[in-house]
Amino acid sequence: MDERQMKAALENMTDWLSHPMELGKAPAEIECAGSFEAYEMTYYIFKYKKESGGEWLIGVSGGYGDGELENCGHTFSEMEGFDEDDAEAQARALVDRVRDYIIKSAEDAENRKENPGTFVNYILLNDIKWDAEALREELKNAWGIEDELDDVDEGCEDDDDGEDINDDGTFVLSYGGAFIAITLLEAPVPYGEVEASAERNFMWKDGVKQVKKHKKHLIIAVMGDEVDPRETGELMVKTVVSCLKLFGGIGVYTGDVVLSRDYYMDFAARLADGLFPLHNLVWIGLYRNESGICGYTGGMINLGYDEIEVLGSSAEPMELHEFIASVAAYVIDGDVVLGDGETIGFSEKQKLPITLRPGEAVDGDSVKIEF
Repeated sequence: MDERQMKAALENMTDWLSHPMELGKAPAEIECAGSFEAYEMTYYIFKYKKESGGEWLIGVSGGYGDGELENCGHTFSEMEGFDEDDAEAQARALVDRVRDYIIKSAEDAENRKENPGTFVNYILLNDIKWDAEALREELKNAWGIEDELDDVDEGCEDDDDGEDINDDGTFVLSYGGAFIAITLLEAPVPYGEVEASAERNFMWKDGVKQVKKHKKHLIIAVMGDEVDPRETGELMVKTVVSCLKLFGGIGVYTGDVVLSRDYYMDFAARLADGLFPLHNLVWIGLYRNESGICGYTGGMINLGYDEIEVLGSSAEPMELHEFIASVAAYVIDGDVVLGDGETIGFSEKQKLPITLRPGEAVDGDSVKIEF
């Protein structure tokens, strides 16, 4: 066993378990329980305890190339009991599980890139008085959005007195070649998905606490195969704004992050000035690694572009945030494709190298800029 590699794997496993969405702290005890070869790489098996005196649980970290100290990202645990007689089979199953997830995520990212213009958002609610007819009027009065199909079912039926009945929580509308579908679900978003996404929002300090309060949610889908993805993106923002005005809401889950209601409404106001609502559709996340501050976009792929990443920068966090926002706006406004081996800059002297490589913080390939 390569002791240096094992220690690197141990540190990686401990860091993974310490993440707030896992144990939230280092395990009380952790030991290497062996190693094995798979997919031409080395994997290390770990047993650990959440608390002193607790049961042993199993985790795996890898894979490592010969003599390498950086793994390929297959560090995982389902927090299942450790079986000494079957530990390698357990660990191999974990590797296959996380590997299948990564492959599927990459395939999904590629599908999103090849079929841009489809957006799905969730509005998180404490309560709601659903009214499809009021929503139809709000979209018409605020944005001039009217249904172009006479026979579309908006979840409304007329009773004998001509009054609208909106009790099924659905809404469907066709406009400008795009299609809007809204469904009300009388339950929270399951599996802790939105809580994990709210944690990524460094601009909403008590976001996780607020998001945990939601009891219901609206699912909003906007799609249009023959429509410019920027137009369907704007249509999504307009629809979400109208729903927030009518029904309230704690926040908006974009699929990449949960945005607070106030943040969403403030940036959506750019529409009134004829500006593209970049920050409603593209999240710019920041994190730190051993080389410096890192940033990434989440949402460019829905518009038909590669996500953008900057790794190990010496810039100040908000300086990096503003730089990535400027690059994203440049790409979207000018319909620009950033190619591998090119450079980018916002002055005559600034020439920052661009590479296209597998993403670090995003699925699929990403445009990486040295900044």
